[in-house]
Amino acid sequence: MSTLTTTLLPIATLGLGAALTMIGQSLTDRRVYRREKEARKEQFRAQNFEIHRTALLDLQEKISDLSSRTQVERLRRKTDDAERYLQGYPFKNLRAQMEEVHVAIDKVNELASRRAELSEEDFRGQINELVANCVNINKVQLDASREFFEKSKMMVDNREQYYADLLDYIRAIRLGMYRSGANSVVVAGQEYLSALGKWNDAFGDNEKAYSAMVAAECGLQRAISNRLTSGPYDEYEHQKNREGDSGSQ
Repeated sequence: MSTLTTTLLPIATLGLGAALTMIGQSLTDRRVYRREKEARKEQFRAQNFEIHRTALLDLQEKISDLSSRTQVERLRRKTDDAERYLQGYPFKNLRAQMEEVHVAIDKVNELASRRAELSEEDFRGQINELVANCVNINKVQLDASREFFEKSKMMVDNREQYYADLLDYIRAIRLGMYRSGANSVVVAGQEYLSALGKWNDAFGDNEKAYSAMVAAECGLQRAISNRLTSGPYDEYEHQKNREGDSGSQ
């Protein structure tokens, strides 16, 4: 029995040592793998950070340029004759004038239906008066319509260069938003472009729409500054990455 024990003990010790060595090596390999994996992630994040940082800086510059361009356009609209004319919503007056034309025509038709009840002299006197009034009202309406369309064309022509520049800026800003890697920048950017569109839909200088656009621009600039300070990734994205790393371990 002692001989068997003497024989088996070294073998058991050797086997136990080999098992412990393998376990230790496995743990070491796992630690090395995790460190290498984390190093690759950090390298990827560093490279991505530089890409997104460049996109954020370009986006910041584009927004500043567009802001300056928009301020110049705002000053032009304040002094532009066509803008000020259309800011008074003249089409409301046009609609009222068109209704007056219809009323005048209805009066002529109504008098014509009563011709048999009137003498020739009375009918001619009244019909001439009504027709003359109808012609005058129609002339006023046509002159107002001509002025409206001329001013509208003038407004579009005067805005043409700004709109051409604006289209290029919007494309660049949208591209920069999605290249930034930050959801907060994308959301703020969409709000800014929406406010910018509402200001451009208005005639003249709409103070309320302009103030909303400036507030949205400040929100976008603030989102960009935050991402440049703390990194392009939003906080919830960091948390999601950390949870994914802990789950994989």
